[in-house]
Amino acid sequence: MGPFWVHGRRTNKEWGAIVLTVLCDQGLEGLLTGLYWVFQLKAEALCVQEHYQCNLVDSYQYFQADFQIAERMQARIDKRFGPEVLEKLYWASLSESPTLGLAFFEFFGSALKVKQFNLEAAFIDEALFEVIRLSRQVTREYHKFLGITRFTQSSQGHYYGLIKPEYNILTPLSQHFTERLSDQKWILIDTNRSRAVCYNIDSQWEGNVSLDNLPVSQDAFEAHWITYYKAISIEARKNDKLRQAFLPKRYWSHLTEMKE
Repeated sequence: MGPFWVHGRRTNKEWGAIVLTVLCDQGLEGLLTGLYWVFQLKAEALCVQEHYQCNLVDSYQYFQADFQIAERMQARIDKRFGPEVLEKLYWASLSESPTLGLAFFEFFGSALKVKQFNLEAAFIDEALFEVIRLSRQVTREYHKFLGITRFTQSSQGHYYGLIKPEYNILTPLSQHFTERLSDQKWILIDTNRSRAVCYNIDSQWEGNVSLDNLPVSQDAFEAHWITYYKAISIEARKNDKLRQAFLPKRYWSHLTEMKE
């Protein structure tokens, strides 16, 4: 009887058939490190450690993210499959999906069987398409937040923005605003993950942040915008269903227009 998959690991219904699962860290570097050891150990499964479901039959081995190994893997992938595939893998890794290990494992399991890989083949191959699907979902949300992220001036004089994304897009978003707001001091905070990027013109860092001491807004422009928004709104033509069709309600929490 054939094997089946659960959360990025393969178990076998035949008692006595032990499956080796490689456990890795979240993120592209962690996944590429895990893939490296999958090939080295000829393991039969890959799973992000926090999503692994331990059992009494199979064995597992955890490998911490190794940036040197990840760089070598990126170079090999770029040479064999091209930079576009590497970009898809990066965006997919930001999804933090419970089945991300499985998606990466199956993607390369199928891609390496093809002599001349073509990314278009991923749209008709189920094993390849999962990475493409995750990549699409993350990039779609990333572009949405490019348009709806708002910065407000704090009492200390710097600007801060609050976001609540489904996917872990804080890093690519901060790279965008580093170029757009290069002459300003700002903090971008992901309230879903309690993470923040702080930009101080001369330096930039990313780390954990406490949501108990968020900056206090003293931005007069924000107050004027709320007043203007309410003044031009027509209550009789209010249509929340249409608004949600354009922008789902889960993105409303940090929009200036939605503040009372």
